[in-house]
Order: sequence, then structure tokens, then C-alpha cells
Amino acid sequence: MEPIIYQPEPDVVNKNDEFKNFIEIANKKNILPNKNKNFRICSFNVHSFKNYNNVEINFDKFKTVINELDCDILCLQEVIKDSQFYNFLLQKYKFNIYCDADYDGFGNAILSNIKLDVIFINTYRSKTFYSSKKQRCVICCKCVYNQTELNIVNLHLETQEFNKRLNILNHIMKNIIKLPNPILVGDFNDTSIGQSLKLKMFENTYLPHTYPEMTSKYNKTIDYIFYHKCSDIQIINSGIFYTDISDHFPVYTDLTIINNTSIDCKRKKPDEPIYNWHITRYQPAKEIFKIKAAANAVKVIAKARQQGI
Repeated sequence: MEPIIYQPEPDVVNKNDEFKNFIEIANKKNILPNKNKNFRICSFNVHSFKNYNNVEINFDKFKTVINELDCDILCLQEVIKDSQFYNFLLQKYKFNIYCDADYDGFGNAILSNIKLDVIFINTYRSKTFYSSKKQRCVICCKCVYNQTELNIVNLHLETQEFNKRLNILNHIMKNIIKLPNPILVGDFNDTSIGQSLKLKMFENTYLPHTYPEMTSKYNKTIDYIFYHKCSDIQIINSGIFYTDISDHFPVYTDLTIINNTSIDCKRKKPDEPIYNWHITRYQPAKEIFKIKAAANAVKVIAKARQQGI
């Protein structure tokens, strides 16, 4: 689906009015491609199940949007756990993983009808808000599709501090570097984070003709799905679904499994993680030397202990 280009009138200054006008234009071309036999992953910041005016959304409208999206993996941010909306999702999907963020009953969730296994769940403190309890949540889980392991990371990054977003992202990378077919999903709260991920061989799944003008009412594209270029994944469709049930749009990607035979993605050694050398080759030589030296020191200490030295 072609992205919708919207230029607000000069006298329209209210973000809610801009967003409403944009949705009215976009809805006329809101065509979700048929999933066919492909695997669909969706990311959606549901804004506590409120619309862009912070009014609780219509329950039937929410169900309609979720059913139309027809996701195999649904990644949500800003979920209110104790709500009729989340209860509906628990009935629709057999498996779910939930993580509290700011307070009990508010956070991120991954839902699917395919079995999900938790790899890790992390929380990170946020300095953006006055509450000392404010934090961000990251969920990583694995599932098996078409006899292929996929590792899904659902995240919601800091809003105002780029360096903190980058630090959290780097920490996530260290946790997923050995996992096959990693997919980063969520609200990144950043328009340029993709440049950092490119250095780590990750690409966003938006195709050139589907790159959206914005994914939230703040007139920015901040919701993404990233995949590793050396994974066994081929992107078939991608885009956003225009709806007024949140201050963000749902983001979707349809993918299929391939046998990636790219020369750049071959392992150096049979036991070496397929992504490892792609990351380290961008590190300065001194940093690589430090890493290797530290690893060798650990081996020497371990050997000495075994010999009782």
C-alpha cells in the first residue's frame, strides 16, 4: 500500500486536529494486503486503550481492528492489563507474555497462537517523568514458524534522551547477538535509530513504497519492525494500518522463511554465532583487542584453578 502524504493546513495547529484530519484522508485508502500463507508480525502502542484525545476507545471498534490485522505475533506497548480490551486478546490468543512497566498492570505484551518461550524480560529506569517508578520494559521471546526459530523483541524506549535509547538498544543487542533470526519490534520513540541499527546489520521492514510519513500523532515515524539481514527471513509486505483508536498506528510486516545463502552471512567457524563477526567488525581494533585479552585472561584463570595453582 502506498504511504499517505498529508500536509496540514497552515491554520491547523492542534496535533489532535492534525491527526484526525490525517486519519480521515488515510482511511479512504486503508487497504490491508491479504496475509495468504505468510507470517504476520504487528506492533501497536495502544495508548492505554485510549484514542488520540485520551478518551477510552470503543470496545467493538478495537475488536474490529485487531481481527482485521490478523496477526500471528501481536506486540503491544502501553497495555492496561486489567481491562476488557486485554481480556479479549487473552481469549483470542492462546499464548501471552506480559511485563509491567510504570506500575502494576501497565506495560508491554506479546500475544500469539504459536507457543512462546521467554528468553528474557528487562526493565530500564526512565528519567523523563517525575515519578521515580517510571520505567521501560523489554520482552524477548522465541517461537517456531515453519520449522524455523524466530526471536521477537518487543520494546518501548525512552522518549527524550537519545543516548539512553542507544544504551538500552546496545544492551539488548548483547543479549540477542547469539539468537537466530532476531526481530526488533516496538515504539522506539526515535526517527533516526535505524542508522545505528544499520551498523549492526539490521534493516527496518518498511519497503521503499510503504515507508510511512508518520506512525503517531506527533507527526513522526517512531514505530518500527527491524530484522537482521543475515536471518532466514524475507519481507513480503509491510506498512501501517490507519485507525483512530490510539495516538499511534499499528505497524505490520508479512514475512516468509528462506534459506539465506548470502556469502556475507556465512559463519567463519561452525561454532561461531552467525551474527557475531558482523557486529565486531565495526568495533575499533583496540576494543576488539581488549575483548580478546579479557577472554584469554578468564581462560588462564580457569585453567590455573583446575590445576590448583
